[in-house]
Parts: sequence; structure tokens; C-alpha cells
Amino acid sequence: MLQTPLRQASGVGPVVAAWVLGEMGDMQRFPTEGHLARYAGIAPLTWASGQSWVGRVDPGGHRRLNRAVHQIALTQRRWVPEVRASDERQLQEGKTPRAALRVIKRWVVRQLFQLLRPAPTPYPLLPQPRSLTQKASHRGKRPSLLGAVSRPLT
Repeated sequence: MLQTPLRQASGVGPVVAAWVLGEMGDMQRFPTEGHLARYAGIAPLTWASGQSWVGRVDPGGHRRLNRAVHQIALTQRRWVPEVRASDERQLQEGKTPRAALRVIKRWVVRQLFQLLRPAPTPYPLLPQPRSLTQKASHRGKRPSLLGAVSRPLT
């Protein structure tokens, strides 16, 4: 059985969890949930023509990941009471069913990002850049990474 924090979300079974994890890859690539939504093709785009501005769905993005998020959103819309109430409220406000589903999909991406986000590191792993006034003292030699750490590793 697949053990991942992703299984805590409603509508995510072992098959969909494996599907999402396989399509996302390394979560270090996504600094924010907006980056993940853009990668999946769920982030809205603004199109302008003349004097009118229209929000549309991104036709690009990772289609298989978008399909997995779509499956999760459909399941949550049907079985999770909070999501169902939100969907009904948006329909009463005049949104189309597709627009209401886009809102749920964005909420699902936010949920996935919160569950899979990597823990922050307590100290920087890469050496800090030298100031422009310092001269390089390692001409012809490879610099040591141990010399670049500014605080002890204890």
C-alpha cells in the first residue's frame, strides 16, 4: 500500500496518489502553489482583446497532472460536504459549472502543495556569494565547500 501524506486528502486513493506523485516529480521545483498550478495548467490566464479582458483556462500545462487534479476535484465535489456547499454557493452567485469546478481544482492544488511541500532547511546548503571587492584566493585550485560555510555544522 502506498504510504504518502497525499492520501490524507479526500478523493485521493492509491492509484491517483501514485499518478500525482509520478507526474509531479520533485516538489523542490515549485516554490509556491501558484507555480504548481501553472505547471498543471490550472492557473487562470488573462486574455485581452481591444477593451475587454477575459480570464481563461490555460490550454497548456501538464495534461496528465491536470486530469488527476480534475478527478480529485470531481470526487470532492460529489462527496465532501464543504466542497459541495461551496460549489452550490458559487452556482447561486452566477458562476457557470465549469467556473465553479476551476475554483475547486485550484483549491485541490493548494491542498496538494500543502501536503507535499518539502520542509524548509534550517541553514543554507549552498555557499553565499563573495562580495565583488574580495579577490579569489584559489587561482588554479578548486575551492573547498567546507571553507564557504559561515557557521559550524554542529
